Amino acid sequence: MKIFTSKKVLTVIALACACFTVHAQESLTVSTAAGKLAEHIPAARKYQITDLKVSGEINGTDILLLRQMAGKGLKEDDQTAGRLTSLDLSEVRVVEGGENYCAIRQGLSTKYYKPAEEDVIPPYMFYKLARLTKIQLPASAKKIDKSALTGCTALAECAIPEAVTVIGDYAFAQCEKLASAAFPSALEEIGGQAFEGCSALSEFPQTLADIGENAFYKTAVTAFSVSEESDDYAAVEGVLYNKERTSLIAYPAGSTATTIRFPDEIADIE
Repeated sequence: MKIFTSKKVLTVIALACACFTVHAQESLTVSTAAGKLAEHIPAARKYQITDLKVSGEINGTDILLLRQMAGKGLKEDDQTAGRLTSLDLSEVRVVEGGENYCAIRQGLSTKYYKPAEEDVIPPYMFYKLARLTKIQLPASAKKIDKSALTGCTALAECAIPEAVTVIGDYAFAQCEKLASAAFPSALEEIGGQAFEGCSALSEFPQTLADIGENAFYKTAVTAFSVSEESDDYAAVEGVLYNKERTSLIAYPAGSTATTIRFPDEIADIE
């Protein structure tokens, strides 16, 4: 075997190593005040950071920056070179104000979004951030608003904070790799189609007082389980009914059963 060395070969190797370094994992931890996150993100690293942890307060201006770092801009079709895949906001508090962070086309008009409430994951905050694989939401969050994480198709890990009582319509829709959401005991309400298309999700919260239409449509839930203390729902052989068992609310999409036996009280199927 012959081994050749030359300046040309060494240059090629050096370039290959440089390319590998550019695409390596790059982490950053910062603490910020609302609207000031950009001051802590070096411009040269903005689109290189893959793993980011933020503490402090953030508003719409900061959310827009996070979206850009994860590959999206203000508008749905805006694309950036951002490479952010892991985002830890567990020690963050979302506050009102700042710039618009998302623009959604609705018919002939466009609706712009900025945080309007404190301690709420606002609408469309992570909308279609398809590069994110892991998100830790703010522990202070009490609500996850509509479409907050819709279309995060690579998202595999996202625990719902313990303080959350409401998950809005379409909040996690089309998060097809989300296998676990770690539903908190305080959770009371899930909106319509909140987890629609989460084809890997097999969990179901037992403390709900209100479940929106098609909330778990096209998921991997194999059976619904409800506490006997629930005032609103009952589960019979894994199928979800109202408390009186007069109305079938949802059939588990991941079930492999070939037959279904209805309770004698059944009167309608939603």
